[in-house]
Amino acid sequence: MWRLAVVVVSVFIQCTLAQDVDSLFLQYAGDDNLIQRDEFDRFWLHFDQNSDGSVTKNEFDMGWRLEGFPKPQNAPFFFLELDRVADEILNFLDFPHIFRLFDEDGNGEINDREMIYNWRAYFI
Repeated sequence: MWRLAVVVVSVFIQCTLAQDVDSLFLQYAGDDNLIQRDEFDRFWLHFDQNSDGSVTKNEFDMGWRLEGFPKPQNAPFFFLELDRVADEILNFLDFPHIFRLFDEDGNGEINDREMIYNWRAYFI
């Protein structure tokens, strides 16, 4: 009986996380229901609290936690993984690489399947 309860809770959590990713996708996708590069950049820059065009580790950590994104204890690790230029900030130099990670078919757009699949792979 307890195993069934664990399975049910696990499925519920996965559904809740998928809904959060769906909401996130819809928030940043344009009218075409696809995320273009500028929309993708806007998502990452929403962590930029002082609007200087760069996201520091502190801004990222605080924003990740405040928004209730998954595994907040791993936010510092996520930041390091996303910082492809290794300059301790996320900015326009990092975004093209991150975008290519999510844009699996390389068509210059991220659809909902690509977003959900990669969000789960990287952050859940």
